[in-house]
Amino acid sequence: MNPILQHQLQGYPEVPMLEWHFKDKIGNELKATVNTFYLLRDPLAANEQPALQHGVFYVTEPHWFFSIKML
Repeated sequence: MNPILQHQLQGYPEVPMLEWHFKDKIGNELKATVNTFYLLRDPLAANEQPALQHGVFYVTEPHWFFSIKML
């Protein structure tokens, strides 16, 4: 669930939009960029909750995830 929430927090509702963020990076630079992207913001932190609560049900992946878990 963390990658999905990170996409939303960073403003990327769709995964293909991430391509430009990591474009032209290779090796250690790519690794550092990916780590920073996914680990910089904590989706469980109290200060991030308003952003997540506002948009989580408007993004396809979390909506699908929550609907499957309700079955």
